Amino acid sequence: MANDALLWGRRGSGKSALVKSMLYKFKDDGLRMIQAYKSNLEDLAFIYEYIYDKPYRFILFFDDLVFSEKDERFSLMKALLEGDIEERPDNLIVYATSNRRDLTIEKVEDEKFPEDNLNDAYALVDRFGLRLGFWGFSKEQYINIIKHYVKSLNITWKEEFEQEADRFALNAGGYSGRSAKQFIKYLSVNLCYNSSHG
Repeated sequence: MANDALLWGRRGSGKSALVKSMLYKFKDDGLRMIQAYKSNLEDLAFIYEYIYDKPYRFILFFDDLVFSEKDERFSLMKALLEGDIEERPDNLIVYATSNRRDLTIEKVEDEKFPEDNLNDAYALVDRFGLRLGFWGFSKEQYINIIKHYVKSLNITWKEEFEQEADRFALNAGGYSGRSAKQFIKYLSVNLCYNSSHG
């Protein structure tokens, strides 16, 4: 038995990477992952039928999940998490990532009782037994990630890398694990180019 999990927070903070890393860590122990999308919520019966008799544990993974106003699939998601007439297989749990804590794009200006929409949103979020928040990175954390990447690639650290990384983050929208990884790709390409034309 395990709880369904919602990983929410700032973009590029490693939510999806963390979920995907579980597959690599536990694959030999029988873990499998099914990448799902909101459109697949209408096909849950087929997914259930496929995995019922499989000797594995499955994560049904919804990446970057968000519901717009009046999206009928919102109710389908609640049914998936809470249980419906068709029972969910025991070997299936749900993981979802989102940049939004309540999973919804709120448009409540014309609502007579806007708190009702918010209550509906949290009624869905509350169905996730495990909710993990991912916060923004400090510059120090960002640079430490880059130093880790540099070391793993056997590149000699230079002080100017920090200034370049800082400029890169400003253009990339801020300090995050994603921008750190993108900077390392940028740095690697530049170092290769300079060494071949030096």
